[in-house]
Amino acid sequence: MLPELLEENLDKVERFYENSCQYLSVTSFTNDLATVQNKDNLWGYIDKWGNEVIRCQYLYADSFSEGLARVRKQDGQWIYINKKGYEIIRCEYSYVSSFHDGLALVSNNKDYCGYIDKTGKEVIPCIYKTGDSFSQGLARVQKTNELWGYIDKKGHEIIRCQYKNCSLFQEELAAVQNQNGLWGYIDKKGKKVIPYNYSYADSFSNRLAIVKNRQSYLGYIDKTGKEVIPCIYIYADSFSNNLAIVCNKNGYWGFIDKTGKEVIPCTYRYVNPFSNDLALVQNQNKSWEYINHQNERIIPCNFKSADSFSEGLALVQNHDKLWGYIDKTGKEIIPCVFKKACSFKEGLALVSNDQGCGYIDKNGIIIIPCDYMHGFSFSKGLALVQDKNGYWGYVNKKGVLIGKHILDEKCEKTKEIITLLTSHLNISIAYNIVTNQVVPIQSINSKEIGKQKALDIRLNFRI
Repeated sequence: MLPELLEENLDKVERFYENSCQYLSVTSFTNDLATVQNKDNLWGYIDKWGNEVIRCQYLYADSFSEGLARVRKQDGQWIYINKKGYEIIRCEYSYVSSFHDGLALVSNNKDYCGYIDKTGKEVIPCIYKTGDSFSQGLARVQKTNELWGYIDKKGHEIIRCQYKNCSLFQEELAAVQNQNGLWGYIDKKGKKVIPYNYSYADSFSNRLAIVKNRQSYLGYIDKTGKEVIPCIYIYADSFSNNLAIVCNKNGYWGFIDKTGKEVIPCTYRYVNPFSNDLALVQNQNKSWEYINHQNERIIPCNFKSADSFSEGLALVQNHDKLWGYIDKTGKEIIPCVFKKACSFKEGLALVSNDQGCGYIDKNGIIIIPCDYMHGFSFSKGLALVQDKNGYWGYVNKKGVLIGKHILDEKCEKTKEIITLLTSHLNISIAYNIVTNQVVPIQSINSKEIGKQKALDIRLNFRI
């Protein structure tokens, strides 16, 4: 039986399938609309049922931000439109950006930058070499002398352009680089609050910032500039759950707390973040094992490769290059018999054997037969799969082919159709004109989409 949502909207779903196959590219939905590129390489917008609410007529179309989207007409002119497709701002600029905090960065035909408001008025003149979007009331800008500073929304230079480089403000402070190449921190009035003592400085997060000293070693400072964790590491990560991964001068990895104490000493060749209270680490013998927060070896791992725990089980690969799963005691709950496999999501895992791809439960029982060429992990109760004829659709956790039912019952041109329920899953698709198929993609730069004539399927398998 089809889910209620589909039963109530079969005509809309059918229309969505029919519409989706006519596009070269479809991006993810933002604010209920997605940009699409037709076979003439022109861009427009569709809603979640595939209705082309703004027809494909632009050389480029961006996502909506603050109610407006920047698009480029076929004559090369940039304009801003609303969600009804009406032209709101006509621009005479060589480049425009999206609106943030009510203003958008623009560039004139002399490649100087300024800012316009939502009426199209140039409220900050185009006098800068480059700039950035406004954040927390300030934007960083660079003058023609290559130096950076900060302006407010009225164009007042709140902090004079005097820095070789600078960051956005985070937690009321910004990292800036002086003309001698050293980094320090200033407040929003431009006052130096932490001296220029570092060869690099990162933005603050949770009241700590990673800095690199003049000998190129990393440590952490607080907002007073105190070096709370000495600069002794060649790698340092941000803190998560009060722990940070670090690598010492000898190339060994471990974990520190916010006092700088190595709660897990740097004795490992590599470490992964903690997941389900265990961390996968590689010891000095190049063997993988799982440790707890007390640095106790919980699971000695005699496997060729392994992954972090997910939903109580971890993916492991034996020396025959077959995949299976272990529990937190190290017991092989699901034997290593699969050619490819994914971590568990929503109680099921995607696996592959000689017959194809399917899904197993945590007992290793094949719930959905391995009858598919490709598949993705479950999300919100559905998984995208491709059958052996190359057709795409969704299965639910009982193995019912949601898309296949509709394709069989409602559509004739099944070879040209893909099921894409973005109300359930946030998956982008692209049309492959080489294979004449629509395929899912997990991430792609919108500027690159128009340049590509074929896109590979990006699987989330461990191989």
